[in-house]
Amino acid sequence: MPTSQLVNQRAMEPLSTSQILDIDREHIWHPYSSLTRPIPAYPVVGAKGVRIQLADGRELIDGMASWWSVLHGYNHPALNQAARQQIDNSATLCSVASLTNRQQDFVKHL
Repeated sequence: MPTSQLVNQRAMEPLSTSQILDIDREHIWHPYSSLTRPIPAYPVVGAKGVRIQLADGRELIDGMASWWSVLHGYNHPALNQAARQQIDNSATLCSVASLTNRQQDFVKHL
């Protein structure tokens, strides 16, 4: 999510990059980093294919890609469309115990 879309819930104003980094430092442990001497965080504003765009304008090639990005790349149009469709249809799953028939059909395809 671009930095400009993160919102301060109290004031409904976008959080600054500095505020986001403060929240990150206070609440998030990044894998493979030290709890006492954490590595710097780099705010990301976008990604496409194997490239990651940082807030300061630099562009990185993701050489440590996770399964999804290595298989499909970031920001893949078909995956984005499927995610939007899922959100638009409100077909989220809250509990296996409360599945409807439609959700059960969805789960069968996973």
